[in-house]
Amino acid sequence: MGAPSNNEVAELRKLAWSGLPSDLRAVVWPFLLGYYPLSRATRGQVLARKREEYASLVRLTFTRGKEGLDQQIWHQIEIDVPRTRPGVRLWMARGTQRVGRAHEIRFLIFMAFITTS
Repeated sequence: MGAPSNNEVAELRKLAWSGLPSDLRAVVWPFLLGYYPLSRATRGQVLARKREEYASLVRLTFTRGKEGLDQQIWHQIEIDVPRTRPGVRLWMARGTQRVGRAHEIRFLIFMAFITTS
């Protein structure tokens, strides 16, 4: 079986518009968002490159600590992450609330959320 055709992806988009079963979301959304390449032959290589780019970005972003981040964007992340998923215990944990690695945790979760949702 080859890569899905544009027609098949268009059909998948139509079907997804009405909602996807929760067990299929993690499989389907990366394709719909263009994160996964349609070609199975290049998918592994592309994903490895994207993961390395992400890891490099995270290292670069936090080399100077919280002060090196764009403060306006950081402020919005601090507001949006707990508000997006208020029931998650991690946001309420004392260790997450303290300055230190908390900003890294929130940023990474935020970035993971926006790139996979």
